[in-house]
Amino acid sequence: MHDNFDVVERLCIRVPKVYDWVQRAVRGTRTFEGVDAISALNFEFSNSLGSSDDNPFDYLEVDGGVDTAILVDPTAFSVAEVPSATGTRPTVTTVLPNGEVILLQRVRVRVEGTYRVELRDSLGTVGISQPVSYSTIKTFFLCAPEGTEVEGTVTSMEDNSESNLADASPTIDLDVTFCLNVYSVMDVNIEVEGSYVGPRPELISDICSLNTMPPTCPTIFPGMDPDC
Repeated sequence: MHDNFDVVERLCIRVPKVYDWVQRAVRGTRTFEGVDAISALNFEFSNSLGSSDDNPFDYLEVDGGVDTAILVDPTAFSVAEVPSATGTRPTVTTVLPNGEVILLQRVRVRVEGTYRVELRDSLGTVGISQPVSYSTIKTFFLCAPEGTEVEGTVTSMEDNSESNLADASPTIDLDVTFCLNVYSVMDVNIEVEGSYVGPRPELISDICSLNTMPPTCPTIFPGMDPDC
């Protein structure tokens, strides 16, 4: 335990250094067409269970329109580099908008995860599918020299999915755009000036401390009556 929290001293810490960071909106689409394809999603409804042998539209009021949504946690998606056949990242020549020529590395990343499809009719019946796998590979040009690692995260998502289930050939059209962040990083040791810190005092609150008097209305009570 450090005894003097007020002393500023030189500290050596290990942190990830970001060599490059790009952000891209990635759109994914997929269509399920026909009763068989949609039934294969194995929807579980709020009032019964559908299976691949059942017609899921037996549980939905499709004539009133059905809202369609993708259920997914963006942070649950995995983003990993796809190694090249040679094990090295190809270097390419890139010209910046100002005319400067630089060397970047071509990096391929795979985004993987699962999602569920939600159907909700006008009567409040909700159907949620079994998990559906999703995978896509994207190419980026980064400052990612040998020794760096490529990482990524999926953040916000925009869902524009819709369905047309009243037709003789029903369809579910999934359309989602997510924000993909890709980094090239390497752990480095750096020196900074700082001091050790300790926990702040705990703020204790109990029922007694909350038992305070409400404000009064002296202009109306007791008022100006001298006999009060």
